[in-house]
Amino acid sequence: MTLLSDQADDIRALVGSTDPGAVWAVGGPEGIQARSHPGGGGGAGATRVAGGAGGAVGAGCPESGADAVHDVGALGAVLALWPAIGNLVEEGALRLHTPLAAYGEEAAAGTPAGATAHHLLTRSDGADALTRLAEHLSGCPLAELATTRVWHPLGMTGTRFADGTLHAPLGDLVLFLRHLLRTAAPEGATPPTGPAPEGLPVPAAPAGPVSPAAPVGSPAAPVGPLGSAVPAVPVGSAGPVDGGGPALLLAQGPAAAAAAAAGPVVPTGITRAWTTESLRIRTGELIPARGLLWHPAPYGVWAHSAPAPGGPALWVSPRHRRWAVLLPTAGSARLRTAFRDAAFAPSPH
Repeated sequence: MTLLSDQADDIRALVGSTDPGAVWAVGGPEGIQARSHPGGGGGAGATRVAGGAGGAVGAGCPESGADAVHDVGALGAVLALWPAIGNLVEEGALRLHTPLAAYGEEAAAGTPAGATAHHLLTRSDGADALTRLAEHLSGCPLAELATTRVWHPLGMTGTRFADGTLHAPLGDLVLFLRHLLRTAAPEGATPPTGPAPEGLPVPAAPAGPVSPAAPVGSPAAPVGPLGSAVPAVPVGSAGPVDGGGPALLLAQGPAAAAAAAAGPVVPTGITRAWTTESLRIRTGELIPARGLLWHPAPYGVWAHSAPAPGGPALWVSPRHRRWAVLLPTAGSARLRTAFRDAAFAPSPH
């Protein structure tokens, strides 16, 4: 859905009157449709809207002014940690419903007994524990894991940690959101019920610890409240995530066996399966409702916001094929909500 000129004007007026120095952009799978001035402001004349002779302003276009680097440390959980965890799940190194203790004492340090990655991904305070888990399983710092498996494969070459803080140009944030939108099925924006994309099951969203044998995307029965003891399952034990073993490889033919002998294929980027599993309600009827480090918002939107009110935020709507990003300078919680409404609410024009 292309942003209308009147909508872009409304966003420009809103940001210009509230936080002229804010950096923002709204777009779709093809690129930017409207954005702040390349100098980093939302005042008059600050918007370039798609639909003219030049079409959408792409993330890589020099005229988009997307090379200025911004402090996006408050969005590190979704830009670095969320896709890194997804890669480990896709690789088979991590099961979301397996107690963390199954991966060793270091992986479970500081978490309640029986806690799982699924619990941490649906909580607002799980980032530190998830970072330790990702680094423990991958054997490398999160910065290296995200750089090699996520950012560089997506073309986000300007995104990096410096002095412990994540920095990224607007162009890289656009690449991230465009890719996310392309991998998100429109049905994923309609939580919590309805048919899943073809080939993906519709799992029950447990409120507490679940059966450790359940892989991502499978139904799992709760076995107790958060913090209760859950039997540990050894890493690499037989199960749906681990594959079918040598017999299955032989049945699939010499090519499959040869590929297995060459070693596991390390996934990169952000997969459709991980996006679809993340952008749906994972907390049952609990309030607030949450996905995996994303939470639902009005208008069929999924959001990831900085913990501080008025901090930066990312939004994506598979239903409307639209994304948005806001990097404010004034820290206004009202601006964040109003910006989301202006970008995604049905246009009255």
